[in-house]
Amino acid sequence: MKSRSKVALLAATVAIAVALSACGLGFRQEKKDPSQGQEIVLTERQKEILRENGLPEDYAALSDLQKSGITAIEHMLTHLEDTYHEEFAYNGYVPPGGVDPEYLTAYRKADPQEKLITVYRSYDGSQFIYRDDYQKIVFADAYEAELADFFAQYLPRDNFWLESSIDHISDREAPLVQRAGGNTLGFIKGTNDDWEEMKKIGQAYGEWLVAQNSDYPAGVLLYVQAEEDFRDTDAFNYSDRIHGGRYLYLIDVSVSSDGVLHMRADQNDG
Repeated sequence: MKSRSKVALLAATVAIAVALSACGLGFRQEKKDPSQGQEIVLTERQKEILRENGLPEDYAALSDLQKSGITAIEHMLTHLEDTYHEEFAYNGYVPPGGVDPEYLTAYRKADPQEKLITVYRSYDGSQFIYRDDYQKIVFADAYEAELADFFAQYLPRDNFWLESSIDHISDREAPLVQRAGGNTLGFIKGTNDDWEEMKKIGQAYGEWLVAQNSDYPAGVLLYVQAEEDFRDTDAFNYSDRIHGGRYLYLIDVSVSSDGVLHMRADQNDG
């Protein structure tokens, strides 16, 4: 249920920003570009990225902007690999300047369909500082699985699916639902006759969430859909389905940072 789109930005002088999560958990510092003043030998990965963007593989033939970009990409991918000890593949890059910070998007080679990981790089006058959201992305599926185990007590697993994002996570030893906070979208196959039963499930979920005594607030939006709409909704089009009113009713459950349960249920009259 993950999507990626290839972003070819090296050849452009104006970067096209993509909407991505800005909160990072990974952190590392590195001295100013160690390659400055040295002869540059491109890695095979850099050459492949240049080829995919229709650029020459000869470093000397690149513009100053392109040289800076392809060097930064290698350093940012290396940050991920040195920090998390696995291989990553390039997806896109936005250079510094304007309203956007410098950042790179990549994905784990072990799971190409996973959500994109973002690396941010800044310079403090003497060294580069790297931040990334690796842990939030990698843990999102595990967090999602814990929530799915709860809903599976009430619904067949084929009758629902979830899409979660993690905003905060603590380091203490505990199940993710107790130490992470985030938002989840849920899509459930149902009918109008299930209205009361679905509200009971939403209430039970909220009470369960309160009992977890999580370190951070969390919530879920449950969209109950007719069978045809449920079958036609996936991670690539759910936003369009929601905005198009392709659901019967919505159950909104959240627990605030002070542990208070909030819940509302709205039928779709559109």
